[in-house]
Amino acid sequence: MSLQSKISNRVKRNLYFRYLGVSTVPFIFFVLLGTVGIYLSQEYVSEELSSLSFRNLDQVRDTFELILNETDSFALSLATDPGFNQTSRYLLERGIQTLEDAKQYRTFMDSLLTAMNVRRYLYSLYVFNKYVPSKLITNKEGIVEVEKFYDTEWISVLENKKEEMRFWLNRRSIPIFPSLKLSQPVLTLFRNILEPYTLESQGLIVVNIRMEYLVTILRTISNQKGQLFSVVHPSLGTLVHTSTEDDPAKIVLPALTHRTDVRDIFSIEAGGKPFMASYLVSNKYPLLYLSLVPRDTFYQLSYTLLKLTMIFSFGALLLGLGTVIYFTRRSFRNIEYMLDTIEAAEKGLPIQTPIEKGKEDSFYALTHEIVRTFIERNYLKVREQALEFQALQSQINPHFLFNTLTSISLRALSYTGGPNDVTYMVDRLSRILDYSLDSSQREVRLMDEVRFTRYYLEILSLRYPNRFQVHWDIDKELLGCKVIKLLLQPFLENSIHHGIGPNIKQKLHIRIEGKREGEFLRLKVMDDGVGMTRDRVFELLQRIKDGSIDSEHVGLANTIRRVQLMFGQGVEFHLESSPEQGTIIDLKIPVGDGFGFPYEESWAGNQNNT
Repeated sequence: MSLQSKISNRVKRNLYFRYLGVSTVPFIFFVLLGTVGIYLSQEYVSEELSSLSFRNLDQVRDTFELILNETDSFALSLATDPGFNQTSRYLLERGIQTLEDAKQYRTFMDSLLTAMNVRRYLYSLYVFNKYVPSKLITNKEGIVEVEKFYDTEWISVLENKKEEMRFWLNRRSIPIFPSLKLSQPVLTLFRNILEPYTLESQGLIVVNIRMEYLVTILRTISNQKGQLFSVVHPSLGTLVHTSTEDDPAKIVLPALTHRTDVRDIFSIEAGGKPFMASYLVSNKYPLLYLSLVPRDTFYQLSYTLLKLTMIFSFGALLLGLGTVIYFTRRSFRNIEYMLDTIEAAEKGLPIQTPIEKGKEDSFYALTHEIVRTFIERNYLKVREQALEFQALQSQINPHFLFNTLTSISLRALSYTGGPNDVTYMVDRLSRILDYSLDSSQREVRLMDEVRFTRYYLEILSLRYPNRFQVHWDIDKELLGCKVIKLLLQPFLENSIHHGIGPNIKQKLHIRIEGKREGEFLRLKVMDDGVGMTRDRVFELLQRIKDGSIDSEHVGLANTIRRVQLMFGQGVEFHLESSPEQGTIIDLKIPVGDGFGFPYEESWAGNQNNT
């Protein structure tokens, strides 16, 4: 019986339901957490929003009564000023007959206009004296005939209010022009002009407050979506309200008949929509301040928490189901993979990498048993053969290579009777090999890397005579930085190998820059060779990133990989190239406090190499 046939459907089903049970834990957690959160937040939100509504109402009351008090103080100062009253009565009785009358009229009007202009919320002011009932004074028209004035309906209340010692209010609309139907909504404050000694009414001060100013001020107080405010007088009805549709007072006032609290909040329906209503009774005037907030807005936070709880709960459930399906399929794919690996080993086919074992449950116990069986039967033998082969290879001492190169150099020296290009190249190559194969030095100074890179360039200059020129521009302070061995050689090899064109008369120019940028060393290798297309550059960078580099650029990829392994994620590598414009290799590596190591003056920058 094969191993695959031993994995029955019962084992698969048991594992699937075990994963499913684990996946429901986050769902239950989010449901319980959301339920408790909604309950607690409902209590907290209700208390906070109630407090917020009353704070808003307190601000509405303070703002409205501040304007009301200032307007009343202004009207009271005029009504109790003997000089003002005498002058207004004199002008109403006599009119403007002389130059002195004109001056007195102008002075009176200027003082009145000044007092009005500093109070932007006031629309107009009337001065009426009962001893001259045919005329009145306004801040806009001056002295006018009552019969010709467009706003006189308030005169009829004078007789009923002549003993009133305090001000009274009324919501009205004043025609803007007599011939037009346009009107200005105002809140009018009335105050009697009293005799100094008898306190009898001798006239009336009428001050009209701009209604749009009051509405605008109250709207700025609202910090909840759809919130409405109203200022209500028990006998006159609504004085000010911010709604553009129905009057909120008509909705809330009927529900207040059985309430005795100074402030309260309750639920109410209006127009088929639920609202949260709150009210506040003024402790100074017979006024009531109302607030209406849509219930959806009032409990928006609770609804949001409920929505988020449902989203996270079902999201956790779906994620758990998806995870169950994914891990179940992956687990059995791993098992099948292991079985295929064992069968391949038994048949002598190439053996793939074994799967790493996991936790000690039924599935991973089975996987571990398969891996152990595979290692015992096949992998240990293969590993033993590989170690034996590695031991045989290690017997070849690198000194054998150096001795062979020395023999070649001596033989070439004997042929010519003195040094020649062959001995020169062998000497440089020996030094480079000794430098690269020295395992005791993992890190080297940039100065040493520059020295042995020059050896490499000297060899290539014999191979490509007069075909390239190298210019060095490395700051002296950088020569002591620690870098990896063979850092620059692959970059120069890439520039020379891919930069020299078919035209033998055209010389390739290479520039090597080394600059300091903070705690970073930045190296650039720039050439003006044949270059590469943008697609080729993108393909090369992608291959370097994926590790699937081709044989032509394996040295470049290995260098980038070694730099990343040594210096970590702080390494930055850029490659730019254009056809017939050349190539730029830009490498930025962190060196920290590695600046300032000793260097040899003979290897300082700004040197040319041809």
